[in-house]
Amino acid sequence: MGKGACDMKRKSKDIYFSKKKTANKGLVALAVVAASAILAAGGYFAAKTVTEAREERAEIGRCSWSTKGFENVSDVKSFDEKIAVFTDAENGKQGLMTLKGEITEEANYDSFSVCSDVWGVKKYIAAGGGEHPLLVDVINGKVTGRQYHGPETPAKSVCWNQAAKSLVWIDSKGYAGQVQKSEIASVKGLFPVATSVSEDAKWGFADANLNVRITLSYDSVCEFSNGLAAVESEGKWGYITENEIIKISPVYESAANENIGGKDTSFGFRNGLAPVKKDGKFGIIDKSGNAVVNFVFDKIIQGKDGKYLAMRNSKWGIITVDEEKVTATSAPAPETTTQQAVLYDLGEYTVATAGSPLNLRRDAKSDSPVLRKIPNGTTLNVEKTQAGWAFVEFDGVSGWVSMKYLEPFSQTGKN
Repeated sequence: MGKGACDMKRKSKDIYFSKKKTANKGLVALAVVAASAILAAGGYFAAKTVTEAREERAEIGRCSWSTKGFENVSDVKSFDEKIAVFTDAENGKQGLMTLKGEITEEANYDSFSVCSDVWGVKKYIAAGGGEHPLLVDVINGKVTGRQYHGPETPAKSVCWNQAAKSLVWIDSKGYAGQVQKSEIASVKGLFPVATSVSEDAKWGFADANLNVRITLSYDSVCEFSNGLAAVESEGKWGYITENEIIKISPVYESAANENIGGKDTSFGFRNGLAPVKKDGKFGIIDKSGNAVVNFVFDKIIQGKDGKYLAMRNSKWGIITVDEEKVTATSAPAPETTTQQAVLYDLGEYTVATAGSPLNLRRDAKSDSPVLRKIPNGTTLNVEKTQAGWAFVEFDGVSGWVSMKYLEPFSQTGKN
């Protein structure tokens, strides 16, 4: 046997094995108890969290509620339902965020406001960012570098003249002329109109043909959205359809304090939902007046895609309404097609453009293919209407034309 093998044999005799120590049974038991206690505590707190979440959901309605990311926000207001103005709790300055809570402009400004230099045209202003107020791009939620030097109130307003039974312009001195269709060519559907510019004026709605379609009997009104408009009567707000059917009774309070303008107002519908205030608390209703979010919030402002900026227990956060509820209510109100059809009388109308031909389109929408060009002054027979469009026949072809460029035949005369 070689030397290596002898060395290996000798080393094997030097290997010793220790006797295995017995673990302390008391310590093991204590460790098991401690571990069990930790697991039980974790399970308890997890169960408690789930239970509290369920209880909160039952309290607030079909939505979730989160304050994450709003720790330094002390106040939020709606910026004309287009974007939100928030106040930073630390520096007291204001900035801009989307209606979903995403900051688009840091809090570096003293204040934001809505101004108007002409009727129907609003300007959004930021103050404190320089020597002069700056214009705000509310689509993107950004303060621009362009200065604003215009007035805070409109130079003139559209009012209904009962004596002349027509719409007229009113300025600071009074009557300022008749309203022409070309002056409100950008108007789509119905728009608010008042009996005067005084605070006690009565409000209703007119159409692009300068006809009053909803009686001027309300204390205040807001523009139509999702087929409904908020109207105020005897200090309470409700919602009507475009043929003046009361869809939701006037039982809600003003949302003035939640709007940057601070004027008596109510929020419109978006995605079939609207935040409303009742008995000092806010909730969210659908177009049938049913509460989707219960009236337990101190503030809720207009949202987007089922998300709403809100305050509860002095904390701001985001309400996220159940997706299926938003989807189920996002369609127009059932009355919309019928309502629009009765806004205009059927019969003969005359094409009244500035001289250019009127497009006869295949469908009742502005991007539909053009079938024919109808000369100005042509008399057409309106067979039916739909959402501001008229179905007519010209040159043996039937299609749709915009009611904005038609005048009742009786008003134009016949040679």
